[in-house]
Amino acid sequence: MDYETLLPYELMIERADMVCVQIMLAGTYMRWSAVRSQIVESSMTSISNLPESLSVTNAGQKLQGIWIACDRRHFLSRYGLQPDMVPTDYVPLFQSARGMPVAIELATQGPNIVAAQEILSCRMKEPLNSLYVAAKVTEILCNVVAQLHSIAGARGPGRIHRWEATQQAIGAAAEIYRRTLSTPPTVDELAQKVGLNRNMLTAGFKARFGATPNAFAHALRMREAKTLLDGGHLSISDIARSVGYSSYASFAHAFHAYYGVPPKKPTV
Repeated sequence: MDYETLLPYELMIERADMVCVQIMLAGTYMRWSAVRSQIVESSMTSISNLPESLSVTNAGQKLQGIWIACDRRHFLSRYGLQPDMVPTDYVPLFQSARGMPVAIELATQGPNIVAAQEILSCRMKEPLNSLYVAAKVTEILCNVVAQLHSIAGARGPGRIHRWEATQQAIGAAAEIYRRTLSTPPTVDELAQKVGLNRNMLTAGFKARFGATPNAFAHALRMREAKTLLDGGHLSISDIARSVGYSSYASFAHAFHAYYGVPPKKPTV
């Protein structure tokens, strides 16, 4: 999915014994099952096995993401998922055709964010397009299985809750970086804001985004700078200040180191 909703709509999805993996990159909508509702939001990977569900989306939502459906038995055999290696509360999703009434939600890891973006941006012609997408889907599902196995130690509601709380803190930290491009906090300041120690914050960023907090913040600033440069409305000095650089020279050096070219506004 890669579109903006102009009107509210509802979508009923029916499937038989399928493990469905959804990665949302942008946007939020509500998913209803037979017993309860659940918010599907960006930065999260949703894993479900529901016979049917109803998705309800409001107008004005920019929805971007991918949805992968895989036969449950094939998912287990092909990708080597071992149900006894996932938290006990999650096992029914993989061992029964009826699945679970709610979806598992995991923080989307950096490599899967990149892979999902690459699927959406692929412009190859067939047969290359299908081959490319299939390879990226395999990459994503391998990462999801590895992530499920990695939380095997989180057995019992208490440990699962602590693991999920840590993921929420990492997500909050990333959002703080997105909102403070011009004055990003130090790693220690950020850790204090979200209630983690420095080591937990760094390990969480590496697991989720494949980068340290500083590298993640730097990438955000460089991407924002490039977007502003491409827009052509601000001077390079103004852009430098908007992403936290006090001088043109320091910004130009950082931009060149990141992109391999000096900052330059598009020619008209």
